[in-house]
Amino acid sequence: MANIIITTVPGLDKLAMREIKDITGKDPEYAHKGMLRLDGEMDDVLHLNYRGKMLQKVFWQLAEAHFEKKDEIPETIHQLPLNELIKEDQSFAADTDRHGEHDFTSTGINRLAGEAIINRFRNLTGKRLAVNLDKPDITFRIFIRHQQCIIALDTTGTGLHMRHYRRYLHPAGLNACVANAMVRLSEWTPGESLIDPMCGSGTTCIEAILMANRIPNEQKDFPCLRFPFIDKAHLMKLKAKIEDEKLDQPLSVFGADIDRKALIGARKNAEKAGVPPDFIEGDATKIPLDHDRIILNPPFGLRMGSYRTVEELYEKFLEHLFQHNWKRTVILTARPYLIPETLVHQRINVESGKLPMSILLLEK
Repeated sequence: MANIIITTVPGLDKLAMREIKDITGKDPEYAHKGMLRLDGEMDDVLHLNYRGKMLQKVFWQLAEAHFEKKDEIPETIHQLPLNELIKEDQSFAADTDRHGEHDFTSTGINRLAGEAIINRFRNLTGKRLAVNLDKPDITFRIFIRHQQCIIALDTTGTGLHMRHYRRYLHPAGLNACVANAMVRLSEWTPGESLIDPMCGSGTTCIEAILMANRIPNEQKDFPCLRFPFIDKAHLMKLKAKIEDEKLDQPLSVFGADIDRKALIGARKNAEKAGVPPDFIEGDATKIPLDHDRIILNPPFGLRMGSYRTVEELYEKFLEHLFQHNWKRTVILTARPYLIPETLVHQRINVESGKLPMSILLLEK
């Protein structure tokens, strides 16, 4: 049975599976939309947390069971060796991720599971665990998928998509996992040039450099390093090895935006990330686009006013785009119908935020 659960942006599942294989050398399984599973070790967990760019969270599975009524869920928890999973001086929280039709709420399961964890630990040790909903030492994740219940430990904490370099948040900010996926889909290599002509807060450019130079995710204390059953000294050596694999190769990565405020924010984000993309102020419908790979996330139109304004922007950009030499263009849009199907080589639908979006691959 696979004992590692990995979540990603729904729609990026296949790409995330390839990334997991690249990181661990092992083949993950598709479980549900946005959820993958892997038969692995705690070393794999650490690698995935530090190196996974399209992953949101990584969980260590403890148990799985079918249930008919919610009162059966505590029975699964009562079988766990909780005295080996959490220390008496550590705090905990229970968090539920529920999908399907049920006669109970996620909050109700949090309460039910929390009580079961307290009772089970007290029966094993005679001690009562402290609950901390804000900053727990250990978080138990309860996945409810219809009538299936999975109990797991959250090894990640703050989601990996919440990148540490986000000093400036653009009003229409791009999910870093999606940005990374777009870089991969562009098939950009370090010897080629890449530009995001509508770069906003610079996420795509930053992600390209982080990926090419093997710079790990920056988080000082992943929860998995607090698990009582791990060999922490071994994992810290592994972490140091991951850090040693970083590169510092020169890269041709460029970003442009017509919004000066966004560019100032992009430079702040790049500085925090420790990467040096070249940002310039310019109109995407006018600047030179002779680059090997072009990646962009055009405005959805919610802040631009009329539909016609958005349509005109797409028309102008596409006309300008095809006047230049490039190999592949990747566009994230909530309005895929504004790009002629004859230009689209591949389409991938993703679910990130409130709007359904599509990643479109264009080739000459």
